[in-house]
Amino acid sequence: MAVETSSGARLFGAHIERFNAAVRSGDFGPMVAAFSDDARLVFEGVPVGPFEGRAAIDDAYRGMPPDDEIDVLSIDEPDASTVVARYAWRATGAQGTMTLQHRDERIDRLTVAFDPPILDPDVLRRDFPILDQEINGHPLVYLDSASTSQKPQVVIDALDTYYREYNANVHRGIYTIGEKATAEYEAARAKVARFINAPDPHEIVFTRNATEAINLVAYSWGRRNINRGDAIVLTEMEHHANLVPWQILVQERDGDLEFIPITDDGLLRLEVFEVLLRLKPKLVAFTHVSNTLGTINPVREMTEMAHAAGALVLIDGAQAVPHLPVDVQELGCDFYAFSGHKMLGPMGSGALWARRELLEAMPPFLAGGEMIREVHLRRSEFNTIPWKFEAGTPAVGDAIGLGVAADYLRDIGMGAVRAHERELVAYALEVLPREVPDISLYGPLDPDHRGGVIPFNLPGIHPHDVAQVLDRFGIAVRAGHHCTMPLHERLDLAATARASFSVYSTRDDIDQLAAGLKEVQRIFGG
Repeated sequence: MAVETSSGARLFGAHIERFNAAVRSGDFGPMVAAFSDDARLVFEGVPVGPFEGRAAIDDAYRGMPPDDEIDVLSIDEPDASTVVARYAWRATGAQGTMTLQHRDERIDRLTVAFDPPILDPDVLRRDFPILDQEINGHPLVYLDSASTSQKPQVVIDALDTYYREYNANVHRGIYTIGEKATAEYEAARAKVARFINAPDPHEIVFTRNATEAINLVAYSWGRRNINRGDAIVLTEMEHHANLVPWQILVQERDGDLEFIPITDDGLLRLEVFEVLLRLKPKLVAFTHVSNTLGTINPVREMTEMAHAAGALVLIDGAQAVPHLPVDVQELGCDFYAFSGHKMLGPMGSGALWARRELLEAMPPFLAGGEMIREVHLRRSEFNTIPWKFEAGTPAVGDAIGLGVAADYLRDIGMGAVRAHERELVAYALEVLPREVPDISLYGPLDPDHRGGVIPFNLPGIHPHDVAQVLDRFGIAVRAGHHCTMPLHERLDLAATARASFSVYSTRDDIDQLAAGLKEVQRIFGG
């Protein structure tokens, strides 16, 4: 006797069949056709969407096509218009829950939730060949990821493959390897856009790093919009990359800089920010996560406050994009800058995201080849975005490697990355004061408000001496002002030592750091 299947279950089964067929063929049209005109597609656990309407859903699958099929593990129907199913990706085994709501034999709403992955740093470390070595007879303990991250083998392989197999200039050659180079370069742009949930890959401008991205905004947007008496609001904790370009701009344009102060424990004083906004600044620029203190700033709240006062918002995301989920649409900012080398990508790679209308209104940053459409002896017509801002031959291999790094982190899951680093911060804040007498720690003591950065000092011992002795034991930490001289002045510190984490960092690294610091104290008679 045949078992009767409900219309909802049949619709869901047909959707899965069409999805898997589309993954194999690359044509998602038949699958999308089953959605209603005003359908809604929501992804939970990844910074993508939501997508409203069949046309937007079609654009999403065309622009970011999935590359893995799924298997259904179980199906439940809590009511006549809803199907809830557990699913698993065939290649990775990762699981999640789909909720399909339907009416009139059409998909009305589809919510795809991803189970939070579990990050095992001991497993991930195998992907990073540099960590499999000894320094001065000791296993390398790399605790300087805020300066630059190490690179997984897949990123190294991507660079190697580019230079070995299809090294060619982009957007120029119509021969096979030139066309492949162009396709991979633009595919990397789409991967980076997807990683931060940019609404359009054309809003991603490739740069060498966050510093260049911020300078691009300062020179292109700033020189057109900042005039005598106009204010720009920054914070006391900014990296020099988000300070010096604005100093140069206001000196040139006779503008003013104002600064949000910090508390002694490294939090921004938002009540002062509220007062500064009465000056009606043209721009507010601030770091998402402090590279020195680790402070995670309330960037969405600050963006809303700035917009209410009529200001645009630039966020320096160099220390955020590698360590926690970033969704530029959810943040609501206008500019977002970040570096590739801090997020497991190659050095010399980075990006600026900005809203399309801003990029289209901004003049070029650099001039030459690629950024033009037509050139005559006395005039030129500029290219469309983003290429208007990418003059000359770009760092093609580095951009491709950045796209691979973005996918690597996305596969791990940025929620898992953040949970892992929060656990390490909590452990370090517990272990270091207990095991290292008289150590001074700086920044927020609540790991919920702190990224994977631990600045510290040992009384009577210069941070450079601390770092040099730790190196004898294979432990790499940063010592100095970390490109935040004004912040160190505010804290009345000449310098600090800094330990910082990434996906490959472990509790054992922190234990080794504590043991090394005790040895430093012994050597200096502490």
